[in-house]
Amino acid sequence: MAWRTCEVTWAGPIETGGVFMALKTVDNLQPPFERWFQAHPSVQKEMLATALCSMSNGMRVDAALPDSFQPEDGVIERLYVHK
Repeated sequence: MAWRTCEVTWAGPIETGGVFMALKTVDNLQPPFERWFQAHPSVQKEMLATALCSMSNGMRVDAALPDSFQPEDGVIERLYVHK
């Protein structure tokens, strides 16, 4: 699990019931990215609430991401909002 500080640029549910969000790194670590991730199924509603809080208040998130990035749709394991 790798921790990255990000800005949430998009967030919402999809028709199959999953929750997806686009994250853009702001932590100056390498490699930088802007891509889509899926919220972990067991806490997807909570992650959506955290993402929307972040977007509404202009706050950043710390995201626990898979160590091996897949081309798209990696699963976010944890998500915390902070100033």
